[in-house]
Amino acid sequence: MADCTFKRFTPRTITNKDDVLEHLKLVKEQDWAIDDGEDIEEICCMAAPIFNQDGKVIAAIGVNGMQSQYANGKKEKHLASLIKTSKAISDHINSHRAE
Repeated sequence: MADCTFKRFTPRTITNKDDVLEHLKLVKEQDWAIDDGEDIEEICCMAAPIFNQDGKVIAAIGVNGMQSQYANGKKEKHLASLIKTSKAISDHINSHRAE
């Protein structure tokens, strides 16, 4: 990251290495990520990893929409569904590998 340049797209864009690293640490801890208007103000994107039996990330799933679609607690509902689905996919993949 030493050679990275950071360009601001919206007031929410992360624009320096230390903040990116801090954000990545949070993403790893919580096992999901969000772009909450950081690239395009009106857009919200959320993603969660799919893990293999060794606990390594092999894929991810995500949802995105307009900020207005995530108002009034809907963001939390979509996030909960996303996390539940990513865990179910991971469990399904891993249960079939054990056979």
